[in-house]
Amino acid sequence: MTYNRLEANKELVIRFNREFLEQGDFSMLDQVIDPDFINRTPFHGSCNAESLVMFNRWLHESFNNIRIEMKEIVSEDDLVASRKLVKGTHSGNIPGHQAGEEACFQVMDFIRIHKGKCLEYWSVDDFKYELQYS
Repeated sequence: MTYNRLEANKELVIRFNREFLEQGDFSMLDQVIDPDFINRTPFHGSCNAESLVMFNRWLHESFNNIRIEMKEIVSEDDLVASRKLVKGTHSGNIPGHQAGEEACFQVMDFIRIHKGKCLEYWSVDDFKYELQYS
């Protein structure tokens, strides 16, 4: 795999994070998600691209002013690994948290790229821990 392909894979993941997760642009999913996409970290039991839509709706309903800070991103073969901080302001939809409280979650994920699109996704985050103890 060439250096250019590795860089293109990282750029795809950065674009997914910025446009879809951070900005909430649902219309861009078809451009970056493979039709056979599998979410290996399902949200509410769904393992297809709809799980990404459900999670992002929850994210944008629960937090305002969402910002994603990419801390590290590494590409090797067809995998891109990243570590990021997801920051936002509680909207008041999460029990035990006041509207206006700041939140910050750490996320580490792997995304398998196939023919220029995201094919598989694995993620580990501290959303539940932060929501319970922050």
